[in-house]
Amino acid sequence: MIHRLFTKNNGLYKIRENMNFSGFWFFKVFFKRQKAFKVGVIMDKSCEVKTLGVQKIFGIGDLFHHKNSDRYGFIYEGEHKFTICSYQYRDGKLIAWQKLGTVKTEEPFFIVFEDNSKYKIGRYLYPYFEQDGDDEKGAPHDMKIRLYFTPIDISIHAKLFNM
Repeated sequence: MIHRLFTKNNGLYKIRENMNFSGFWFFKVFFKRQKAFKVGVIMDKSCEVKTLGVQKIFGIGDLFHHKNSDRYGFIYEGEHKFTICSYQYRDGKLIAWQKLGTVKTEEPFFIVFEDNSKYKIGRYLYPYFEQDGDDEKGAPHDMKIRLYFTPIDISIHAKLFNM
């Protein structure tokens, strides 16, 4: 049980209707530098929702994650296609997102966290959704994203996105 509290966990992450986050994962903290890792991602058709902003897939950051963090997110473009983006917070300032590429619904891809040395103590940041920048508006329906964590050296034939 203790192990699950402080590790990244593979599985299906659900953002329930009218909620912003995928469970109580905001308590997931770490107390040592993180080795490089990849996150395998599969976007479910339930994530096909047009919004004005980037929705978080996964990230890593300081305990106060709006001060310093590295994150990946998505924008649904229509026609079963997602834009994959990276964005960061540095010294409390949001750095504009950067487009990394596109994937289709149910198409597996990886996001890479190579340089985690800046985070000695921090948090894992799990899927999060807010409609059009309004954190009072949660998901319009249940949304699902599958995440699975692998060491950086495992090679699988899938798209790879890196900051």
